[in-house]
Amino acid sequence: MRYEQITGTVTEIVFANRENGFTVCELDINDTDPLTVVGILPALHPGQVLTVEGNFKDHPIYGRQLEVKNLVNIEESTESEGWVQFLASGLFRGIGMATARKIVDAFGADTMNIIQNDATALSSVPGISLTKAKQIQEDYFMHMGMQSLALFLQKYGVSAALTLRVWEHYGLDAVSVIQKNPYRLARDLPGVGFLTVDAIGLKMGFAKNAPERLGGGLCHLLEQAAANGHTYLPREILIAQGAKAFESDPAEVEDVLVRLALEDDLVVRKAAVYLPRFHEAETSVAADLKLRTGLSFEDKLSLDEMSLLEEEMGLTLDPQQLAACETALQNGVMVLTGGPGTGKTTIVRAIIRLFELRGKKVALAAPTGRVAKRMESLCGREAKTVHRLLETEYSYDEHAPLFRRRRDNPIPADVLIVDEMSMMDILLFSSLLDATLPSTRVVLVGDADQLPAVGAGNVLRDLIDSGVVSVTALDKIFRQAAKSLIVQNAHRINHGEMPVNGTREQDFFCIPARSFQEISDLLLDLVENRLPAFFKGEPSPQIQLLSPTKKTPLGVWELNRKLQDALNPHSILKREYKHQNRIFRVGDRVMQIKNNYELEWTKTDGSDSGMGVYNGDTGVLTQIKPLAEKLTVVFDDDRVAEYPFSLLEELELAYAITVHKSQGSEYDAVVFPLFHTSPRLLTRNLFYTAVTRAKRLVVLVGNEELIREMVENTQTETRYSGLSERLRG
Repeated sequence: MRYEQITGTVTEIVFANRENGFTVCELDINDTDPLTVVGILPALHPGQVLTVEGNFKDHPIYGRQLEVKNLVNIEESTESEGWVQFLASGLFRGIGMATARKIVDAFGADTMNIIQNDATALSSVPGISLTKAKQIQEDYFMHMGMQSLALFLQKYGVSAALTLRVWEHYGLDAVSVIQKNPYRLARDLPGVGFLTVDAIGLKMGFAKNAPERLGGGLCHLLEQAAANGHTYLPREILIAQGAKAFESDPAEVEDVLVRLALEDDLVVRKAAVYLPRFHEAETSVAADLKLRTGLSFEDKLSLDEMSLLEEEMGLTLDPQQLAACETALQNGVMVLTGGPGTGKTTIVRAIIRLFELRGKKVALAAPTGRVAKRMESLCGREAKTVHRLLETEYSYDEHAPLFRRRRDNPIPADVLIVDEMSMMDILLFSSLLDATLPSTRVVLVGDADQLPAVGAGNVLRDLIDSGVVSVTALDKIFRQAAKSLIVQNAHRINHGEMPVNGTREQDFFCIPARSFQEISDLLLDLVENRLPAFFKGEPSPQIQLLSPTKKTPLGVWELNRKLQDALNPHSILKREYKHQNRIFRVGDRVMQIKNNYELEWTKTDGSDSGMGVYNGDTGVLTQIKPLAEKLTVVFDDDRVAEYPFSLLEELELAYAITVHKSQGSEYDAVVFPLFHTSPRLLTRNLFYTAVTRAKRLVVLVGNEELIREMVENTQTETRYSGLSERLRG
């Protein structure tokens, strides 16, 4: 994009945020009126000659402004009045206008040289001690160091916002660190990707096979692997990937790998290569669970307790359910797993009541707000998201959040029950166990046949496969649940059998269609007209369209565009805002697509507040404030958050979502298209996960032949995870 370039003298700093570098200043560009300039412009002061690039815009309140995109150059003033303004700008502790003028009067054209090099001479100015003179020098070097870094990095296209983060991390050493190895930025600064630093490195002249580049590249490949669910990569695979990606000899890549391991930037365990945080998490989880599995309690389920439970719950517990309750009473950790209709919730309610009868404090948690809300409703007890239970604090790094609850400030509970464990990744599970007292009994509940967590690791499956943790696997479908074709077909799919296609009066059926257009038209008609009519008279039934993929005409991106037009069309009565190629409109259903630990929220009733909105949280856009450049989302668990427009890349429309993003959620009705796409997406466990998201109705639309393909496609992408082996070791 082409920008306007402007040069002028800074006459006033109207506003400067030292934390993020956002600055509003006035520039004298020989016009009648000074020009207002806004943007990330760290360490400015009056009197400087500033060259910037950006776009002009008319602010509805403040008028014409230049919105800065690039900082091109900064030059110091050559006039004594500019030096006075500089010294009195507030950058120097304890210097006001009078003292600034004394300094400039004393040294004239040599003022800046004296400040840099001669604290003793500076202390000769009345009112300035030698200690204060050294403090002035320190402030000068810090300020000018920031400016030098900004000018150094702008040559390589580095944004001012990133420049500020580099300065905060490295300080006065920033330029020398980057000149030596710019690839360190991706390792040292959370959220800075390899592609960003690689562009800097190549512009600086680093060769494609430079050890610095290969080292950064190997870490990048492991980050990509983690995004695909792996906690490590086999050594030979990583070396082969590195050689191919960075056009290098495998021996060169292996040499760099060895060096990174010696410097503790990577961990090599046998034939596995880890990023340190995943190695630490796996090691910590395995050690914790080994200790808990060694705990045993002599607690028995008495006849009186059993009778009281059955009376309170209004049902008779079968032998498998009673055995599950006793397992929870007698073990430090247990896994409770099973498909739909097998009574997991009944057992959880019974376990809660048993521990309460014994005077134990029980904490309930789940990976997402929606699951926690459902758990709370079904169990009649408060349930929190894992992040809320851990009391999330601010963190730049979505991979390394900070929690108030940890080993030295543990969760105050005798028993911890966690639902939907299939969604739990290794990092979050490690933090949860770290904040749980060694004496706390842990009950982990989930369906191991669903898709694994979006994050790295395969925690629930690894625990079950290890053979170390006590596992109760439920396989009996209870009579009431057995009446549902959804439940029957979920189990049939899981066993490799074809589901039964019911009639349209039942809760599971397929509507045949062939072309993408025909399928798309049917999907829209179902969501917009037919299913709302089916649920007529019910308050806000949840109808969710799920797709295996984001792309293609039947992926969520295209379906969301069409559903938004159908369900929430443009209207002069509704505010909307265009962000890149998407339109956000009041009334839209939206989803958060990455963890944001610093976004503040309040409950709709004002009863609570906190920080943190997480990947997969869904809600409704209720307000757009153009002047404040913010929009408001009310999430399904009654939290309200305001989003600056700058954060809108973290939101997506959610009329249609991928099956992966639906994990842990339940909807009144699920609509699922059947169409040809990548075989790795048309798998049995993806189909099973989609079907089990529905409480009351499943409608399949499309090519019926694909049902058999999915049921028979047991292909699952290998997840490299070492937890099961560590537990057995």
